[in-house]
Amino acid sequence: MQKKIGYKQNWLEKWLSNNSTTKKYFKMMVQYKGVKALEQAIKPGNYKTLWTAGQTVELIDDIINCDEITERLIKETHLSVENLSNKFKD
Repeated sequence: MQKKIGYKQNWLEKWLSNNSTTKKYFKMMVQYKGVKALEQAIKPGNYKTLWTAGQTVELIDDIINCDEITERLIKETHLSVENLSNKFKD
């Protein structure tokens, strides 16, 4: 069984979000309220309930220090430049 989550608008909010005159301002207010709710969620003490990891966590194979990252980046950059120059050399 799947539980639906989200916010259901009442009749006034539906009217405000569909009215051509108030739509823009109402959506800005909803976004502002969402940002404020997010700020409250990440205040100290609430960090345990905030999940920040995304799908890219699956791509982590190893944990290396900054020197190794820099060396790897430089090596890969030189290799890419060499491959590009060979490609356009012909």
